[in-house]
Parts: sequence; C-alpha cells; structure tokens
Amino acid sequence: MTATDEDDTPPRILVVDDNDLIRNLIFLILHGRYRVDIATGLTDAQRMTGTRRYDALVVDVRLGDGTGVDLIDVLRRADPDTAGRCLLVSGWPDDPTPAGVPVLHKPFAAAELTAAVRALADVG
Repeated sequence: MTATDEDDTPPRILVVDDNDLIRNLIFLILHGRYRVDIATGLTDAQRMTGTRRYDALVVDVRLGDGTGVDLIDVLRRADPDTAGRCLLVSGWPDDPTPAGVPVLHKPFAAAELTAAVRALADVG
C-alpha cells in the first residue's frame, strides 16, 4: 500500500544526481505526479533519507561525493527493503550495480523514467 492509497497524497520521490541538468530534468518529468525532493549527492541524500521515508529513489550511479551503489548499501543496512524502492540511472553500460536494483540507462525517454518510477512507487 502506498501513501496514495491511504490518503490521496502522491508518493514521495527522492532524486539524487550531482548533474544539475539531469537532476532538474528528472524533477520536471516527475513533479506533476509525485512529490519530488532533490539531493545533489551522497551526503545530501543520506541526510534527507535520515529524516524522511521515500516511496522511491532515483539515484545516479556516479555522484561527485560517492556512488549511488554506496548510497543503496548505506540505506539497505538501515532498511533491507530499500533496494526494492531504488532505481539507478547510469550513462555507462559497465557501471557496477547491485543485484535486484533496476537500472535506467541514459539517454532515456520520459516515458521510460515514469514507467520505472511508477513500478516502484505505486506498488508500495
């Protein structure tokens, strides 16, 4: 069950990317359907996830202060179900990614992003 099922509040999504252009593009694609918060890197995301639960996380693999894989590992230690709410975004086909975490490769279409996030956030 999602937040939407309980009280008609849209699911909350955290977008983590150190690239302003990509981060803002993802925000623009998702913000009409979801409540979207943005983090500029690993440290920012760790602070934000420490104070709020997110229905889904869209995380770039390569961040300026670490990796998206590092973030998922940290979050997974606090909540083993976290990986099931994460979507990694990568511009490189050989980036290492954890098992069980979907990956969306750049460049991607808006419809691909929304479908991937819907699969995570709307299922609960």
